[in-house]
Amino acid sequence: MFYMKTRVKKTLILFIIGAFFHSASFALDGNGTENDPYRITSLADFDQFAGNSDYWDDWIRLDCDLNLTGKQYSTAVISPDTSTNDFYQGTTFSGNFNGNGHSIMNLYIDAGTTTNGYLGLFGQIGPNGVVENLSLENYVYSNCGTSTSGAFYIGALAGENMGTVKNCDIVGVVDARYCGYIGGVVGQNTSGKITDVAVYVNIQVEDYSGFVGGIAGVNGSLDLNATITKCKSSGTIQGAYDTNYMGGIVGTNWNYQELAYSIISNCESTCFITCGDNSDYLGGVVGHNWQNMASCAYSYANGDVKSGAGSKYIGGLCGANDEGLIFDCYATGYVEGYDRIGGLCGYNIRSGIYNCYSIGPISGTTNTGGFCGRQYGAGSEMRNCFWDSETSGMTVGYVLSDTSPGIIVGVQGKTTDQMFDPNTFLIAGWDYVEEVENGQDDNWRIPYQIGYPILHWEKDIPADYLGSYGVDLEDLSYLSDHWLANTDKTNEVLKIVASDASEGDYFGHSVCVSGDTLVVGAYGVQDSRGAAYLFDLKTGLQVQRLVSNDRNWGDRFGYSVGVDGDRVIVGAYSDDDEGLNFGSAYIFEVTTGTQITKLVTSDLVRNQNENFGYAVGISADKALVGAYGNDTAGSNAGAAYVFNANTGKELFKLTPSDSEAGDEFGYSLCVDGSVAVVGAPGNDDAGSNSGSAYIFDTITGAQLAKITASDATEGDKFGYSVSMDDKFIIVGAHTKDSIGCVYVFDHAGNQLRKLTPSDGRENQWFGISVAIEGNRAVIGSPGDSRKGWWVGSAYLFDIETGVEVSKFTASKKATADLFGYSVGLGNHPVVGAYSNDAYRGSVYLFDLDPRTDFEELMALSENWLAGITEDVSPPEPNPATFKLPPMATGQSSISMTANSGVDISNPVKYYFAELSGNPGGDDSGWQLSATYTDYGLDPNTQYIYTVQIKDSKGNTGTASNQAAVKTFSETEKPSDMIAYWSFDDSGNIGHDDSGNGNEGTAYNGPSSVTGIAGLALGLDGVDDYLLFTDEPLRITEDYSVNLWFSLQTANSQTQTLLTKYGYANGHVNYGLFLEEDQLKTVRHGSQDGTGGECNSVRSALSVTSVTANEWHMGTTVYDAKTQTVTLYLDGQFENSVEVAFPTNCYNWELYGYGPQPLVVGANKSEKFSDKFFAGTIDEVRVFDRLLSPAEIISLYHNP
Repeated sequence: MFYMKTRVKKTLILFIIGAFFHSASFALDGNGTENDPYRITSLADFDQFAGNSDYWDDWIRLDCDLNLTGKQYSTAVISPDTSTNDFYQGTTFSGNFNGNGHSIMNLYIDAGTTTNGYLGLFGQIGPNGVVENLSLENYVYSNCGTSTSGAFYIGALAGENMGTVKNCDIVGVVDARYCGYIGGVVGQNTSGKITDVAVYVNIQVEDYSGFVGGIAGVNGSLDLNATITKCKSSGTIQGAYDTNYMGGIVGTNWNYQELAYSIISNCESTCFITCGDNSDYLGGVVGHNWQNMASCAYSYANGDVKSGAGSKYIGGLCGANDEGLIFDCYATGYVEGYDRIGGLCGYNIRSGIYNCYSIGPISGTTNTGGFCGRQYGAGSEMRNCFWDSETSGMTVGYVLSDTSPGIIVGVQGKTTDQMFDPNTFLIAGWDYVEEVENGQDDNWRIPYQIGYPILHWEKDIPADYLGSYGVDLEDLSYLSDHWLANTDKTNEVLKIVASDASEGDYFGHSVCVSGDTLVVGAYGVQDSRGAAYLFDLKTGLQVQRLVSNDRNWGDRFGYSVGVDGDRVIVGAYSDDDEGLNFGSAYIFEVTTGTQITKLVTSDLVRNQNENFGYAVGISADKALVGAYGNDTAGSNAGAAYVFNANTGKELFKLTPSDSEAGDEFGYSLCVDGSVAVVGAPGNDDAGSNSGSAYIFDTITGAQLAKITASDATEGDKFGYSVSMDDKFIIVGAHTKDSIGCVYVFDHAGNQLRKLTPSDGRENQWFGISVAIEGNRAVIGSPGDSRKGWWVGSAYLFDIETGVEVSKFTASKKATADLFGYSVGLGNHPVVGAYSNDAYRGSVYLFDLDPRTDFEELMALSENWLAGITEDVSPPEPNPATFKLPPMATGQSSISMTANSGVDISNPVKYYFAELSGNPGGDDSGWQLSATYTDYGLDPNTQYIYTVQIKDSKGNTGTASNQAAVKTFSETEKPSDMIAYWSFDDSGNIGHDDSGNGNEGTAYNGPSSVTGIAGLALGLDGVDDYLLFTDEPLRITEDYSVNLWFSLQTANSQTQTLLTKYGYANGHVNYGLFLEEDQLKTVRHGSQDGTGGECNSVRSALSVTSVTANEWHMGTTVYDAKTQTVTLYLDGQFENSVEVAFPTNCYNWELYGYGPQPLVVGANKSEKFSDKFFAGTIDEVRVFDRLLSPAEIISLYHNP
């Protein structure tokens, strides 16, 4: 439910369209002046006011709540339009309506199939009209029934506003067909001001409708000013086929005249926007920001924006910025469309975007970018903007027009860690609170907890008692509202990883909590031998690492886990000791980590693939193990086994009374004391894989009940997950209705309620994991892709009421983390993400504090009106340390980087001091960047540096240890190349400047153009290239290749900078390519000619993106001893990969493939010719040895 602190009482507001009454004529109390307004104290008074236009230019005050249930209107209630013509004809409202904190509820307007427009509580609010301090609930319905005519100007509050609307709280529902100019507050804000308005809206329009917004359908007019500020919208906006110009705040922000302005500022939208095919101009805040610098500033969108086939101009914040201006904004939602699709903006045409970022996942077919889909036109520019290359899944940030690309400056893709680092934005000139170097407007600030930047007006947590922004009246108000109240606060406390984490461990595939003890399974450890880990949640520390005494390769120990008190059970369903994948389970002691017993079944027949241990549970002295592959009642009918947890003795084998093949009974299970529940997701009672679950008595082994969903259908997989406590049983059906759901039962098997996510969407897998403790349940949803493809989430529900309490997500998200695949609940909720960090996996611990407590009260009292929390400590680390020590980057420069400072008083600053006193050495002065380069130094001279860090309070730490380094001498620039092509001889563009005679031949007319140093090689990307003879360039051991390039345009096709194939025996392939906007070195291997085709293709891809139309230096270095290839971009390490020499490869010379040439600008051999490069290449150097990092940096600073 949408929430906002306002000065008015929060209520609802329904909004439809219909007939209305005039009450009997009598005078209202008051005289209609500001000091003595007319007062509405009853429904009769309201009818009198609404039906008499004589009141509509006076001061009116609402002194009671009004419930309009039973009334139906067909036009606006106040100042209705009296004609079906295109323009308003009626008596406009030009008075002052003060809601006085009261509510008008259940307003219902039904215009039917008429073309009546200007629908809402008010038809038209005139230039002098004011509506304020009102809560409204409204429902409007209009069905014009024809695609050629329809109703226009429809809003929950007013059809059109030319006056002032402020401090209102609205819940609006609009259902319209063939209509336009539709808003949650007003249809069009023509020349008015809307401020401090919160709206929860559900707008649904049919085919061919348009200009729809959460606040207003259109903001602006031909020649008048219109502003929307400090407004919040949430809910849904749903279109159909060919529904256009839709935004979470406004559909179109329109500024026709140069001297007028249309502004959206300080607004937020969490609206979800969904439209059908051929729907254009859709944005999280504004669909179309149009003409004469129509502005959107200091605003953000958190909702998804989705459209169907053929849809264009779709953006997380703005669909199309068309001669408009966007600055200091951000967007986080999922964006989907066909053409010109961007994380922040779909299409930037003759417009400007400055200091913005986006992080949401993107799905588009053409002209698709992590930040902007496409930019076109003279005057278009984007500056100092960022997108999260990890959460968006996009390495390409934007696509530029070939004919009129505009200007791009500092638009970069960053990792999530880099996006969390304030220095990323401070260095780009973003104006933050508490810094002055970038200005004093204070547009952005660092969030209370680590995360993305937030706008200066945002309150990132409800009550910031201890943060760097002090304690204010809002904090006190929050505390008074929540003092000892049953209000939930959920915060991520800790990210938990294994002490010995490695790729492919699958840590977090299974989790279980008992009190403050957490057990985590990691079945992939050491070639799937597996392990489990115990953590103390009070400290967050790992206390035990569990492995079985007889573990072996492929056991998958840790696939399932359970814990209760001092006992842990761990399943290993692929253990082969009793037969192939028969499985086993183990019980350990928590305190010591000692294995107590191994559990195996007493079944005489040991079938393969029993999968015993696929699911496990433990409670007191009872252990329960599932074997869904058991074939006693048919193939994969399944079984479960009850054991004594202390002795390991089998007590019962559980099978359902109606067991059948394929039921997969035992796939999931849970035990609590004397009762157990076992899932059978393959049961077919209501259709294939509809699923069921069974309740058993663990004392007698008797089946107590069979439970199924009341709405069971084929494919639900009810029973895929189960959990229980002493009162409730919950069962997951994660494929139900393509979203998933969870059912709540009592112990007698009676269904009590069904739980679904408030923001459910397809393939969310809600309910794939469940955990219950008391009256709360945590439910996993690893398919939730709102913050990235399969990033995942989890939900907290109150089981007693069925109310969704909160939603958990990881603070640091990445594509395909599968956060929520496992969940646990004890004293703390925990959520597993086994796919995180290359399947190393992680588990997240959340704090669940139900009330504002005495500790927080004390903290508030100590800091009340203190402004900034007193801080007398310098930043850590103290003393400061170097992350990258001073290093010569040439004959006249030295670069260094400090370890980032951490302090509550952000931002921190760095001071690099040069102590030698040698010529040219300079201090940096206090700066925001943790990196410093000292230029203008003498060659072959030693310089000495230290670094200090201070916070915004002036607390300065101790200087680092001194670090001495010498600049390069004039002879230290590497010059022992086996080939060097400078391209400076335009008459012989392939001339080898190394003197080794490796001359090249130009094909199809490459040009001589201006380069990074002198002239360069210009390539058209169609068929140009240079070809060099093979023999002198054959390399069998170490090598290094270094070159400069400027990319014309990144695209989906691989482009070749340089390549050399080694089809001849014993030769090594080497080369540099561009994969969209990332540098890549590929095809490293050896072929020994002894037979067998060689498929050892390896690649190292740069983490940093390449910016088009800028010079970059690429370097690849191959170490034959370690068989490792390393990639550098602009002198900095990017990536490395091991390359095993293949054996038994074909001798290609036997098949007519002789020694292959080295080629610049194309991927060419005797087998093929493609992947041409479009751009400029310069200063190509080939070495038959390893270049050192210092030499690479030298080449970067001295091309």
